[in-house]
Amino acid sequence: MREIQRSWALALRALAASSNLPASRPLLATSFDSYRNALIIAASHLHGDTSPQSISTSLRSRSFSQAAVAEQAQPDIQLTEAASERIQELSKKDPNMVLRLRVDAGGCSGFSYKFDLETDPASDDIVVQQHGVQLVTDAVSYELLKGATVDYTTDLIRASFEVTQNPNASGKCGCGASFEPKI
Repeated sequence: MREIQRSWALALRALAASSNLPASRPLLATSFDSYRNALIIAASHLHGDTSPQSISTSLRSRSFSQAAVAEQAQPDIQLTEAASERIQELSKKDPNMVLRLRVDAGGCSGFSYKFDLETDPASDDIVVQQHGVQLVTDAVSYELLKGATVDYTTDLIRASFEVTQNPNASGKCGCGASFEPKI
């Protein structure tokens, strides 16, 4: 938990520096862009690239090329057959429906997985296509999800999409909804 707090402190300090705020003024992330920037900085820290130049470059170029992802023989985010089948069922009502997976700050372990259905993905979203269905994610979340597997599970009390394997996580909470990133 200390490592996560240290990552966030670094992220917020870098955000303050990049926005020319006085060092004495506390920085509160109040907008989506602030949270997104903090996640970029935290992801840079987690991947060991904490140089101010690298973080500044990441903040300036927040989108990744979809073409680069589409050309990969093996997608970086895997969908199980069960997840794909459930997305197909849900998209019968609306053929434009896609599953969005994002990583937000919060949860028991520091970062949480959020799944949503939507029909209008952003132009800079990263699209994973497998088994005839699409999963979309933003560039920041993608960095924390590389190598992950998305499954659809059912049990007596719930049915849900879950990230069952994430090589970027060093631990997760009991319900699996949040994770602690590797540092």
